[in-house]
Amino acid sequence: MTAGDLGEQLVSRQFSTVEQAVEAIARGEVIIVVDAEDRENEG
Repeated sequence: MTAGDLGEQLVSRQFSTVEQAVEAIARGEVIIVVDAEDRENEG
């Protein structure tokens, strides 16, 4: 992967499935989990 490839991935704003996230974690990759902006804070 080149720096250009990484930049393209960062700006794509693409969301992954839970399965894809679990596979990424299994490969040792870092994932970022976000919540809906308009969701009520329950904590």
